[in-house]
Parts: sequence; C-alpha cells; structure tokens
Amino acid sequence: MVEREITVDASLRQQVVSTMANLLVRMLRLEQPVTEGSKLEDELGMSSSQGVQLILDLERDLSIMIDVEDLDQDEMVTVGDLADYITAHATPQ
Repeated sequence: MVEREITVDASLRQQVVSTMANLLVRMLRLEQPVTEGSKLEDELGMSSSQGVQLILDLERDLSIMIDVEDLDQDEMVTVGDLADYITAHATPQ
C-alpha cells in the first residue's frame, strides 16, 4: 500500500495557528499566550466539547470545511498537531 503525500499550504497553516491561538485564549479565558507547542488538554485544559466548538469556529472564521472523519484525538496533542491536521484536511467553503 502506498501512502499519498500530503502537501501543506504554509500560508493557510499560519492562518490556522493564529486564528486557533486567538480562539483558544478567548474560549478558555487564558492569561498566557498560546503557541504551536501548547498542549491542548494537558496545558490549556481544553475538553472534547470545546474541541468541537474550536473546529466549528475555525471553519466559520477561515471559511473552510474541515474533514474530521480521520481525526484521532490521541494524535492531536498540541496546537501545532491540530493545525497540521486541519491544513491537510480543509477545503474552501
């Protein structure tokens, strides 16, 4: 079986990281800044329901649709991990 190579749009990824950081600060009422290395659950305290809301807000704010079919919560540890997934699985609305 051959794995297909996923091309990541660096500009979109940066928009995703920036937008996600802003949304997380507001959503979780954080005092500290959010970085790509911030751990979503362990460090920021994000719950699974807040994760769903984050995805919906990102879709709205970035005018994209995110395919969450293959989203494995265990693989999405940091903001950067989730940004990589979203960038690879997003389509314009």
